[in-house]
Formats: sequence, structure tokens, C-alpha cells
Amino acid sequence: MDIYVALDSPVLPLRCEGDALLIEVFMELEVDQDALKWLNWCRMFLQVCTVSDIVTADGLSIRESMWHGERDYAHRSSYQWPRTVRPNRNHWKVWQEHLTRALLVSDGPQRLLRHPLGPWIDPLDNWNWLWSSTHGLFHRQGHGWQHYRHCRSSTRSIQWDYPRSTQLSGCKRPHNEHTANGVSFLPAPFWTQPLPADLCRATVHITPSLGTLALTGIGTAPLQPHHDSQPSLLAAWMAASARVTEYVGWTPEEIEIDGDESLLAEALLEDRLCVISDGSYKLGLGTAAVQLLPRKGGKERIIVRCQTPGLPDDQSAYRSELTDLLAGIMVVDWLLDQWVPTL
Repeated sequence: MDIYVALDSPVLPLRCEGDALLIEVFMELEVDQDALKWLNWCRMFLQVCTVSDIVTADGLSIRESMWHGERDYAHRSSYQWPRTVRPNRNHWKVWQEHLTRALLVSDGPQRLLRHPLGPWIDPLDNWNWLWSSTHGLFHRQGHGWQHYRHCRSSTRSIQWDYPRSTQLSGCKRPHNEHTANGVSFLPAPFWTQPLPADLCRATVHITPSLGTLALTGIGTAPLQPHHDSQPSLLAAWMAASARVTEYVGWTPEEIEIDGDESLLAEALLEDRLCVISDGSYKLGLGTAAVQLLPRKGGKERIIVRCQTPGLPDDQSAYRSELTDLLAGIMVVDWLLDQWVPTL
């Protein structure tokens, strides 16, 4: 008697180039069955399936919430997830150790991927946070969108005030100590116009104790912004970061802008902009920082922070000093590129 057996199981879709199923990534590490069980438990609790489910929208690093075991609902899911008891602290340590082994450049705080993910191929409608370089940040709320106006810049950390008052209506609470203690927030105003044409995927991190919402990653925009959009150093930085690959290119990890960016551009054109840089090296890790500020005072300034690129054996104090000089030159170039045509 001939017997034919077929398994009719769904194929889990990958969401971007270079994506992979997390469970397959862990299995390639040849972990033992106990560790694989704990890893799958953490994955089920976070309600994620693929590497793309846990990374920032720019595909460069693992989101802080996913690293620490906090659901953040960055994407809409079509799956019905079972109720899962939260793993304990030891299980999350296993999760972090194996993510580091499988995916990360090092165990540094930035959680940078060894192989950044490529362009997104999933529908934009799957995302709950969207970014427009002309209008700011949008958050899906039911069938509408809330609009967050830019408050202050810092980022892969552009920040907005997020006043504590009432729970976001229709939004699932992230599982963390702040919501457990009753901290909640005032919703942003609803957007009543057609959504901007330059929308792209975004990921954010909410810090309830500080009352801030920080942009942690921006995907490639499907359309170019309007030619008359406001010049933006951060937009130029994000565009340059999106072009960085595993082997070619580098950009600073964090840029913060205090005050009016146009006044800094004017100071640059009038030879009044000072660039102050410093690099350091300790215990095999190099870091660098730069400040750009007007020579005759004023509150405006640009602050750049970055980790010295390269392997641990490449690190040195001299390399860190070169990194801060490079970062300063890059920021000046982006500032000129954005503002010179309009001044």
C-alpha cells in the first residue's frame, strides 16, 4: 500500500532582505535542548518570529525593549499568540547571551548587528510607528494616527515630551515595571489630514520615568521628501546611515541638536562655528564625542557621540581621536549640504 504524508504548515514570511527565523538562528549555534527551550519561551513571550521583529527600523541594532524582554508592539501581528508567563531574569540572560553570539558585533550597549538587515519588503501598513521628515512622528491608534511634533533632538534618539496623564487609548500596555506601577501618558493629537507622502518605518523607545519618547531607527523612505521641505541635519545623517553596509561606510551612532539648527549653519558660514572633539580608549573599547557650537556663545549646539569602529585589536587612543575628527567633518558636511542652498 502506497502512503503519502504531506505537512500543510504555514510558511512564516520574512520581512526584509537578510532576515531569518530566530529559532533557526539559535539552532545554528548548536545549543542544547534546555537552552533552546528557554530561548523559545522568551521569543513566545515577546511575540516575535524573525530577526526583523526585534531590530530597529534602520536594521542596524536590536531594540532595547526586545533585549530586556519588554513587548513594545512596534508592528501589527496577524498571529494569535498564546498567553505566556514571563520568563525570569536568568532566562533573559540566556536570551541576551545567545543573541550576542548569533547576531551582534560585540556585547556593547549599542547592540549593533554583525550583518545589518537590508531594505524592508513588508507592507508599510504593518507598522505602528511611522516617520516623516517633513511632519514628524506618527503613531497608529485604532483606525487613526496620532501626531507627535518634534520637541528636541537626540538620536537614533530624536525625542519628544510624552506627558504623564492617561493611558494611550486603544494601545496595549508594554509589559514593564513602569506600567505595572501605573505610569501612563497623555495621547498626542489625532492627525486629521492625509498622511504625508514621505512616510517611512520607525521604531521608538518610551522612557516613562523621564516622560520622553525617543526615535531609535528610521527605515528607507518609499518616496523622496518634497523639494521644499525643511533642511535637516538629522535627515541627512539618517540617509547616510541607511547606505552603510557591513563592509563599507560608517556614521556616528548618536547626534543631538539643542536649539535652532539654522543658527548653527549661519555660524558655520560666518566662520563662527567651533568644533570641539575628544576621543578615549579603555579596556579595549574606544569612544569619541564632538560638540559644534557658535564661538560667541548662544544655546545652540550639536553633540555627537559614537563608538570607535573596528575590531577590539584595532582599538587605540589614537584611533578614537581620528574617529572624533571624522565625525566632526561628517556633521559639518551634512550641515552645509542641507542649509547652504537655503541661506
